[in-house]
Amino acid sequence: IIVLWFFFQITISSFTPMKNYKTWQESRKDCIQKGADLTIINNREEQVTDMFLTCYLSVSFLFKNKNFIRQFKKYLWIGLTDIETEGKWKWVDGTPLTRSFWDSKEPNGKTLENCGQIKNPNLQNNWNDERCSNTHNWIFSEYIKIILCPSYCCPLK
Repeated sequence: IIVLWFFFQITISSFTPMKNYKTWQESRKDCIQKGADLTIINNREEQVTDMFLTCYLSVSFLFKNKNFIRQFKKYLWIGLTDIETEGKWKWVDGTPLTRSFWDSKEPNGKTLENCGQIKNPNLQNNWNDERCSNTHNWIFSEYIKIILCPSYCCPLK
């Protein structure tokens, strides 16, 4: 008798905006203390769909202060930096930037602007390089792994 079993691993990312103002390094430290990290954007779906749902729809329900919403829609730190080597942008997990959504004429700060942020209102291409010491809101991602397999044969019990 041959028993076959399959299991599926699904990774779900949750984007959470933060309404405080912090430097890029302080923002990252706060994310890590929460068991997460600054958001990594790997594809157009995450750039457009996930960011829209997080930054535009959920914020409207969570925060009633219209001045905050207006400011929040302008600048958000993300997990992108070229602090180690000028011009070689990397994500906070160490992976090199392969797919980018820079705003026109960005990045343009050379050695003065080494941290990435989302600069709205354009959802398509809205990244900006910014001085890491400036303070902005930020957005972090939590990744939750869900493993599905039949209870009678799951090797992960």
